[in-house]
Amino acid sequence: MKIQVFILNILLLFTFYTSQAYASNREELAIQQFELGVQYANGEGVPQDYKVAAEFFQKAADKGIPGAQLNLGSLYANGNGVPKNCKVAAEYFNKAIDQKFSEAQANLGHLYLTGCGVTQDYKIAERLFRKVPRYAPAQYFLGHMYFFGQGVPQNYKIAEKYYKKSAKQGYVNAQTDLGLLYATGPDNFRDYSKANEWFQKAADQGDARAQNSLGWSYANGLGVSKNIDLAKQLYLKAIAQGDETAKINLSNLGH
Repeated sequence: MKIQVFILNILLLFTFYTSQAYASNREELAIQQFELGVQYANGEGVPQDYKVAAEFFQKAADKGIPGAQLNLGSLYANGNGVPKNCKVAAEYFNKAIDQKFSEAQANLGHLYLTGCGVTQDYKIAERLFRKVPRYAPAQYFLGHMYFFGQGVPQNYKIAEKYYKKSAKQGYVNAQTDLGLLYATGPDNFRDYSKANEWFQKAADQGDARAQNSLGWSYANGLGVSKNIDLAKQLYLKAIAQGDETAKINLSNLGH
């Protein structure tokens, strides 16, 4: 029987930087445009609107603001507010990297990991991730590579190490996937209590996969007391975010 819950999904998340990251001699208008882009991207004080965010990031990126270049590249990589175009995303990530904006290396590394807009190359991806060893997304993607054996020998222990480093920094994908490692990994890693601890942390951040996975634990009494009502609540939260697996799991409860 196919388990309908534990699906690993890699998401390229946004990190929106504020003007505090820039030297005081940056052109004031460019900084204002960048900050407006951040506000519209995050829905801070205005309705969230990626299209408007992209317009402001474009203006700031054209003036050389590296954070705007990174964020604009992320919008292109995800197709938010602009047509998805990983080749353009790579160009903007490289522009940010050229200005020593090191975090952009993780974003570019993800493109090489997935082969989006560039020729897939696990070795280049790994090298880029290792250039920012303390950056949570880079730690997460290294964990992902070791989990699946992509360009490196498959090693769940090393995957756990990197997932945990990232998860402890609050990176939601790492929290969810660390939980999945404990819930579905080899027997010597199987620990539903640990899995649920990380699912809960990610679910509290609104992660649909974690909500669905924690719902599965409550529906089946895995590491927690069986609680169908709580399972339903968690499934519904995930469904509200478009999680199709949660729909299947809820229907299997007879709802």
